[in-house]
Amino acid sequence: MQDANDRPSMNMSAVVRETGVQPDTLRAWERRYGLPLPGRSDGGHRLYSRHDIETVKWLRDRQEEGMRISQAVALWQSLQNEDKDPLQLTRFATPETHLTDVELEPAMEMARLRQAWTTACASYDEARANNILAQGFAVYPPEAVCSQLIQKGLEEIGESWYTGETSVQQEHFASELAVRRLETMLAAAPPPTRPSRILVACPPSELHGFAPLLLTLLLRRAGWEAIYLGEDVPLERMQKAVEAARPNLVVLAAQTLPTAATLLQMANLLNEMGQASAFGGLIFNRVPTLRGRIPGVFLGDRLEMATEKVEQTLASLHPPVTFEPAPEDWRAAAQLLLEHEMEVHVRVRQLMQGSGVRPEHLSIAAAGLTQTLAACLQLGDAEPLEAELVWIGGLLRHRQIDESVLVRILHVFRETIEEELPNGAEPLHELLAEASRLFELTDRG
Repeated sequence: MQDANDRPSMNMSAVVRETGVQPDTLRAWERRYGLPLPGRSDGGHRLYSRHDIETVKWLRDRQEEGMRISQAVALWQSLQNEDKDPLQLTRFATPETHLTDVELEPAMEMARLRQAWTTACASYDEARANNILAQGFAVYPPEAVCSQLIQKGLEEIGESWYTGETSVQQEHFASELAVRRLETMLAAAPPPTRPSRILVACPPSELHGFAPLLLTLLLRRAGWEAIYLGEDVPLERMQKAVEAARPNLVVLAAQTLPTAATLLQMANLLNEMGQASAFGGLIFNRVPTLRGRIPGVFLGDRLEMATEKVEQTLASLHPPVTFEPAPEDWRAAAQLLLEHEMEVHVRVRQLMQGSGVRPEHLSIAAAGLTQTLAACLQLGDAEPLEAELVWIGGLLRHRQIDESVLVRILHVFRETIEEELPNGAEPLHELLAEASRLFELTDRG
């Protein structure tokens, strides 16, 4: 029987009243970190449990003590990984030991190093950034430094780019430092002690290579011959690589919704070749329903679980995989949209002339909408639509675009689609109708 504290029964308005945390913030925490992760009513409205509300309060309190939200989430996850209940630890702590108890020191120290590293990267201080990493590796296991310091640090920098606080050049500088460090560690990894060969790759258009590169390192350290093929691997290159290397397993990673769609194309190719494959990535943690759309083995929602899942997959000559392909009319609508993408964008720009929206911002919105809609159709899943629209809206909002303009962009985009693609794209029209409804709502709670 479900515990009363875990039963989702309160809407978003109740959470806002009790915690003071606003709806946009709650949605952002859910989308980026999975905390809290509310249930849904039959009508699709968010429903929160008492435990969800206490989680929000806990995160809010850590922010008030000076932590960034990403640091607070990292502390929460670190405690849970140690089989500790964060709510219990803080609820019964005395004022003198509140969040400074010796039990919390390792996580707090890692958070301090991570903040120092991201600050050094933002200042383009390569020597200091590398010295901070050296401090981390001198004290903590390599896996912990890679995941808790470097990977989470990159996530924080990415979040700062999203909010306009960090430039794309600063983000690239940090990513290059991180990748070089991993490549050095890979070069120093011992020779394989297990017979299986594993290829790791990013599908077409996926440019976030840190996580799959880190997985390659973890697999090497576990004794396998793991080969990283890199970012943005074309389908034909993957086919040739499989034919030449004859791997026991191919692992694919996607971090965004559009690249989840290209990962699906690559997984279908491998499936047709009779090649065993597995997959993972941030988008499959944010939208769990997408896991059932990919013909491969899902490696779990935490990178540290992936090596164990790989071992289980390799132990089975024919790992059982069930997936549900997108309906044919959805795939056809996606193809139609992509074929007419240029005409649609030109028409949207024409209709938005005189609106005051800068051309580059309009291009961000139009491209984002196209990629989101095409990916939903290719994957046969409308579930990611709301979160992606919120993300696009936030990206433009952080660049001083008024909310009413965002609604106007979507309205013009929908008009253009209906004008340019009146026939053969019914699933696309339905998605756009749902997008219009979602975009114009300010609070579904």
